[in-house]
Parts: sequence; structure tokens; C-alpha cells
Amino acid sequence: QVTLRNLGAGPAYDMALQDIAAAGLIPEGPATLTIGGVSTVFASVNDVVVSRLLPGEVAIISYAARVADSVLVGSALPNTVSTPYSSLPGASPDERIYAPVLDDAVVRIEPSTEVTLVKAIPVAPTSDVNTGDGQFRAGITDLGIGETARIELTAVLPRGTIANLVLTDQLTTTTAKLGFVPGTVAITLGGVTLDPSSYTVTLVDGDGDGIADEVQFRFNSLTVPGAENPSAYPLVIHYNAVALDVAENQGGDQLDLQASLRFDTANGTTQPLLATAGVDLVAPQLVLTKSAVKTVSDTGSLHGLVPPPAPLSGTAGDIFTYTLTVGQAAGSSGPAYDLMLNDILPQGLSIITGSVVASIDGVVLDVTATSLNATVALLL
Repeated sequence: QVTLRNLGAGPAYDMALQDIAAAGLIPEGPATLTIGGVSTVFASVNDVVVSRLLPGEVAIISYAARVADSVLVGSALPNTVSTPYSSLPGASPDERIYAPVLDDAVVRIEPSTEVTLVKAIPVAPTSDVNTGDGQFRAGITDLGIGETARIELTAVLPRGTIANLVLTDQLTTTTAKLGFVPGTVAITLGGVTLDPSSYTVTLVDGDGDGIADEVQFRFNSLTVPGAENPSAYPLVIHYNAVALDVAENQGGDQLDLQASLRFDTANGTTQPLLATAGVDLVAPQLVLTKSAVKTVSDTGSLHGLVPPPAPLSGTAGDIFTYTLTVGQAAGSSGPAYDLMLNDILPQGLSIITGSVVASIDGVVLDVTATSLNATVALLL
């Protein structure tokens, strides 16, 4: 709103407003001139002409301008309006042209939405449906060695444009390590997938052990349109990480991995915004036992010889039942895959056809007269 007041003792004539706005202010709609309760509409503020303003009269000019989405958050946008005036109407050679009067107003682009960062490592869609969460900590996703998890980073940004955004995500701790999986990055802004050329992905190996300790996502600039609700227009980054098969990783390791976000505004670089999510490493520990009992014995004698009474001794024709038991030990925390049991009988013993059975479904048996091979795909 521009207010013109005639504080002099004589009338002022031929006032033509000139509005010089910063590049980020875009005029919208007409301008309205009001004098003494009478309003006149002009196409824009630069079309407004006040033909006469009597002593003590006030002219009010109202118009609107929109802040462009491309304006850097934190910017100050000046807007200067001025007008010349004269002592007589028209172009009289006897009139006096007075120096223009002017004033300005500054629009400061301040964030209207709290910037937030959330990190999540959900159970689904990890690559192993047989691990879940809560093996060690309630609600924390469990990962077996070699299992991949989908990392999700969600940032709510302010309306307008920010520059040099860097989102850094931790992959390792001093005791355990996840590995970045190439080719799994997907980034959206406001639900629209960003072109990979609009950002860079950098792996940082801080300790020089050949394993990246963090991954950085960099954007030269990002814009949240002023017409959008920032909470419904988030920056979302997805990528996969794998529990590496390295000596440091053991069942029971607990990783709390931090992400940080910073960016530039017209006021400088923001303080890092932090978010943390955890995973727990799980691993199988198996125990194998073998037992044998004599189930059928020969009570007769051979040339006066009687079979020894010991339970694992006998003569020809005696039948022994062997039991192989493999299971999860008390300290086990994860599923075991691809078990291969092999049992070779000593000379003098042979497997009775049809006697081999498995206690669970899915066991593949390969039986000969003197050996047993059993393959177990999964043992929970």
C-alpha cells in the first residue's frame, strides 16, 4: 500500500507512480487508487496517475505482488515507489516540476514451516522375510549378515528456494558396518522423481579401511513452490544398505546410525539437523548332536559267544537307531540357511532301506547303503 499526502499549502498535479520492485517480486492483479472515498482501478501500479491532490488530501494506492518461488530463503526484497509532481496541471511552461517523492518497503523471506528430518529403516522391505524386529531391542529392525535393508530419509523443507543442500547418512559404527548398495538410490521431491543429474551421491571412507562410513547426497538447489504445503511436498531419499560379511559384524551388534541435513539460505548455512535410526545384527548359532541306541539285538550265541551287554556293541543282525539333531543354540538370534548334514557309517554297518525320516518338512535326503546326506533350506 502506498499513501500520498499533500502536506503543502497548494495543490499538487500530475503524479505518475513508478514502482521498482526486486526481481523476486512479481506484480499480480490491478492497482486501486482511492481519494476521498472514491476508487479508481488501474491495470498496474505503474499505470496509476493522480491528476490532482489538494492540500490535506490523501491518496491511497493498493496493489499486490507475489514472491517468486526462485527467491532464496532469507532474502530481503526491496520495493521502491516514487512519483514526480508539479505546481500546475498539464504541461504549462510556467509550472514548477518538483523532485520526486519516494519511499520503500522491504519484504523478508522467512521460513513459515519448521524444517524436519526423519530417518527410518523399516522391517519391510528387508531382503529376508524370516528376520523381523525386536530380537534385541523393541521396534528396531533386525538384519542378518548379507541381508539388505531400505533406508528412508524424509526432509520437510521451507517454501521457496534453498541452495547447497547436503544430506549425510552414517553407515558404520566403531563396532559394526553396513555397506551402501549401488544402483538403489531413488529420490523424490513433492512425489516427483528427481533426475539423477540434479544431485550427486558420494561415498566417504573416513578411516581408510576400504568401507564407506557415510553416504552424502548433494543438491545445488531445491525449490518448494509457495502454493504447496511443505509437509505434503517432502524430499524423500531411498537407498539400500547391506549388513556386510566382515569380522566386525557379529550377532547382537546394535547400530544407531545418524543422518544430518544442512543447506544454505541468504543468511548463511543452517545448523545441522539430525535424525537417527537403528538396526540390530542377528546371526544363527547351531548345535549338532548325534546319538545311537540299540533297538533290536540278537539274543542267541555264536559258537558259545554271547553279545556283550554294552548298549553300543553287538553282533551281526543287531539294529541300531541313530538320531542326528541340529537346532538353534540358546544364544542364536537369526535364521540359518542351506544346512548340509553328512553322516558316513563305519565299516560293518549299513542303512536299512526306508528307515531315514526327517522331523520337519523341506529336508532333502540323499541316502546310500553307507552314507546319509541331508540338505535343510531353512532352520528358524
